Amino acid sequence: MAITNGQTITAADLNAMLSSSLASIQSDNAQLPAGLLVPFAFHDLATGTAATRRKAIFVAPFDLIVESVAVQASDFTAASTTTVTITGDGPLVNWPITVSGTTGAGIVKLARLLYDNTKTNAAKSFATTSRAFRVFPRGSTITVTASTTSAATPNTCIVILACREFYGRD
Repeated sequence: MAITNGQTITAADLNAMLSSSLASIQSDNAQLPAGLLVPFAFHDLATGTAATRRKAIFVAPFDLIVESVAVQASDFTAASTTTVTITGDGPLVNWPITVSGTTGAGIVKLARLLYDNTKTNAAKSFATTSRAFRVFPRGSTITVTASTTSAATPNTCIVILACREFYGRD
């Protein structure tokens, strides 16, 4: 279809323009958001002294939301505290995601946090559906820090970030 100056645009011309554009939008919106699980294993957090910590750093491959954070710790001193903090650079550096809890001998799974840093599913209550969430922009440097008050070694702390692409396509 070609429309030149002075030519009358008919309904058929407009429909032809819309149908191709709408088809492109529909196929674009039909794409599923990319998702990924990012696992980190921190071994021997306490190397003979209390309150040691380790860091892991990665770069966000796309604008991503951290949907959930799962932490599993094993073989720490009884009644020790293990804390995992996830921070981004830029404006999010002062707004970390934190999972903390009491760990000890054996395998302990700390409470899983959802996107809004709570343990409650936001869809179950209207009051929780408007909570803020974190989007780490593409190219952000994300730092995962694990620390403990345990002095026992060997030990292991496994952190898994469940993430998805914010915009649904890239």
